[in-house]
Amino acid sequence: TGKKGGISTKKFCFIVWTPDGVGAVQKAKIATHAGVVKSAFRKTYPYHYDYYVSNKDELSEKDVMAAIGKLTGTAELDSDAAKLHLQKQKELGEQRAAIAGQGKNLGGVTMMSAAQLDVDKEALLEHLAAIRKDDAPNDFAIAYFDNDSTKLLIGSTGSGSISGAVAATPSDCFSYLLLRLSERIDASTITRFLFVAITPQSVPSKLKGKFGSLFGRVKDLFSPFHATLNLDSATELTEELANLTIRGDRAKNSAS
Repeated sequence: TGKKGGISTKKFCFIVWTPDGVGAVQKAKIATHAGVVKSAFRKTYPYHYDYYVSNKDELSEKDVMAAIGKLTGTAELDSDAAKLHLQKQKELGEQRAAIAGQGKNLGGVTMMSAAQLDVDKEALLEHLAAIRKDDAPNDFAIAYFDNDSTKLLIGSTGSGSISGAVAATPSDCFSYLLLRLSERIDASTITRFLFVAITPQSVPSKLKGKFGSLFGRVKDLFSPFHATLNLDSATELTEELANLTIRGDRAKNSAS
């Protein structure tokens, strides 16, 4: 509840808490239900603001009131609470933009960047095309960002599916993988492609924001594929998680 011009106003906040300690497989399972949960909350209890946190320390009444006040005019934008909130949400937004890559409005802060993607498009497309044929010997292809620039470099390609891709992925760079996987459905073997974005925690927040703003363009270059998986480390990538992601996307498309 806030006040504006002596009048009390009620606003509702929808809080999404995603603890860092939750495993990647569990996060993927829960994420498949995110749209249904959010829709149910909004339908039953319409709210005014989405608040994303991964640590309880990021959530306080002062921060929430500042965020809602910024949107509704019940708080001054230059207040200490508002400044603190904007800084926290900006840092969180940079991390989420790097993972989600959509530049969405998070906590009232829209991620903007003038960074330009530097890539040899023809060479990258050739690199990816080499794994798209069912009889191709290689089944994964990698590209990654040079941390000192916005140049997208062509990485390894090889066989060995998940284990081979994990071993070949750089550990300290934003990396992007295209994997060719086989899925058994009834009596048929279906080829599926999985796009994996790796955003290491060791990369500074400033670089995460910069590379995150380029995610959409990188994703377009890797298209087409059947599903997307976002991870903090290549070591989180397992056959179980990859298959779960592919199956989840297929189920979602079948239901739509």
